[in-house]
Amino acid sequence: MDYGIVAIDNTAISATLSSGTAVAAKTVFEMDFQTSAGHKSYIESSPDLIQWVIIETVSGTGSAMVRYYPITSKNRFFRVVQD
Repeated sequence: MDYGIVAIDNTAISATLSSGTAVAAKTVFEMDFQTSAGHKSYIESSPDLIQWVIIETVSGTGSAMVRYYPITSKNRFFRVVQD
């Protein structure tokens, strides 16, 4: 099968199959969340929903935040915990 990759950027990989069908795969995860002024938000990641690791701490401003994280494995879960 000819996958013929036609475009790669920091958010997606696009390809056209030999049948002419276009496909795309995301290479990053976009997380949108609301912050609370004066509070910290802890963005955590887990491979199994049991063990969580803080990957970023965000100081709240009361506005919405957007963060992007690479998809590094098949099972990677995210959550936001606020203090």
